[in-house]
Order: sequence, then structure tokens, then C-alpha cells
Amino acid sequence: MKTKGYYAVFEKTDGAVEVFFPDLKGCVTFGDTVDEAFEMAIDVLAGWLQESEPQFIKTPSDFETVNSHYSDENTFIMRIPVDEKIKRKYEEKKRINISIPTSVIEKIDLATKKLGVNRSEFLAGAALKELNGL
Repeated sequence: MKTKGYYAVFEKTDGAVEVFFPDLKGCVTFGDTVDEAFEMAIDVLAGWLQESEPQFIKTPSDFETVNSHYSDENTFIMRIPVDEKIKRKYEEKKRINISIPTSVIEKIDLATKKLGVNRSEFLAGAALKELNGL
């Protein structure tokens, strides 16, 4: 299921901001600040969607539906986008053994430093770009 996002309920408590997704049972997180809670919500949503069994992934409710159930002075509702890049980080990985010329590995290592990714992320990204061009 592809979706642009889910509404999350942010609840301010003593010393934290707790976050839960009414449509996704068990998808919860928190942060010390609203900004941190928002970042954590993006991450937990991506991981939860990647790891959950399909029958637990519901169609997102609209704002009015969520707001009608969770509206009070200590809570607010925010739409959290589904970050496909983060979601891929939670995807199951499989280790393989490949042979690549040393000169190519050296170029890959230079590129990974510039991009701030590791070899596996770089090679998976390069493979996807090539496959998408087919």
C-alpha cells in the first residue's frame, strides 16, 4: 500500500511529547521536544510500515476523523509523511558475495564518503537507478 502519510496524535506530558498513530496499533514513539517527537514519528512510521504484516496496515483516516476522537488541550494532530528512504533502511537485507575490481571499489569508496553512505547503500542505490532505467 502506498500512501503519502498518516495522522499522528502528539500528546504533551511532563517532560516528553508522546506520539501515536490511531490507524496503526502499536506504532508509538516520543521525544523530549515537539521537533524531536516529529523526527521520531517519521522514523517509527517508516519502520512500522516496513515490518508489519499487511493485514495490520490500515488505510489512513482523514483529519476530521482523527481530530474528532483526539482533540483536547494537551494534544495536537499532525500528518506524518511516509519516508521511503527510511523505510528501505528497515527492509530485510541479504548478504551476498560479489567480486568488483579494486579500481572500481576505490571509486565507490570516494563516492560513499562524499554522499555519506556506506558501500551497501551506494551499491543498492546504483542498482536501483540502473533497474529503473530498464
